[in-house]
Amino acid sequence: MPNSGLLALQRGVAQYFEDQSVAAQVLIGLKARGLWAKSRVVIIPGKFDGSEAPRPMAAGKFGPPTKKESFNPREVAEWVRELTLSIFAVDPENLQSEEAQIIALENLIESTLQGVWNAMDPVSGKNVGGPGIEWGDSFYVVPPVQLAYGRELLLGCTMKNPMFDLPQAVRHPTAGPFTKKFSAPLHP
Repeated sequence: MPNSGLLALQRGVAQYFEDQSVAAQVLIGLKARGLWAKSRVVIIPGKFDGSEAPRPMAAGKFGPPTKKESFNPREVAEWVRELTLSIFAVDPENLQSEEAQIIALENLIESTLQGVWNAMDPVSGKNVGGPGIEWGDSFYVVPPVQLAYGRELLLGCTMKNPMFDLPQAVRHPTAGPFTKKFSAPLHP
């Protein structure tokens, strides 16, 4: 089963946050965006505009592999995949201070950019961020009225994911069973 680049990115950013003592969860999927209680980053597949109504979201484009002379001959396509990072920060010590909420959000945005850029998947040990990420448009989302503290930024980006063909079995020619025993060395 293929390992999702999206899940690898989530694991890598979560590990980066843990290593750097960033006090925010790193989650994945649109449902996780509903957590408004504490600082968090949610990686959402697709180009998400913040609305709650059901609708299609752009997923990106499939094209030829970028490495025509790839070291992996199984690479058949590259998916330039649309993602949205929902970055929500709250300063729980100063809930009524707009200034404190802005500072908290800007600090978490910077940590998120660093985390995505430096993401190393702890499972595979591969870099899943860095030059495979391109940043896009962003906009603020007003939190629900009953939770007027905190701020959210939706940041669009793309992630390059190679797609591979099935592995082929390597065939080795066999000479069949040997029936003759050699008493002398084969090479003089």
